[in-house]
Amino acid sequence: MKSRWNLTDREGRTIEVEAQFDPTSAGFIMVIDAGGDEHVYIVPLDTTGKVSGTAHRLLGGDLPWGLAAHANDAALVVLTNDTKVGSSEGPRAPQFRPLDITGKFD
Repeated sequence: MKSRWNLTDREGRTIEVEAQFDPTSAGFIMVIDAGGDEHVYIVPLDTTGKVSGTAHRLLGGDLPWGLAAHANDAALVVLTNDTKVGSSEGPRAPQFRPLDITGKFD
């Protein structure tokens, strides 16, 4: 399930945030895309939807494509950060990132 909303930061700027949820054996895992390079976060949730652990930021990742969980494992597919080709941005490759149900990357 995906959800999208707008938040206002401390400087009054509007930030579009998207979250995706997937059930796990301990509750849920949520991936948050806060826009831009290295603004992808994984948050574990209990069975009632409350945060049950520490959020983990994915370094090197941008634009999450998919999240899946099974038993005590989960995986995330994201695009890598922008790469420079000359003076413009180049292609971004998909990246598979295994993690556990607490959101820690293996």
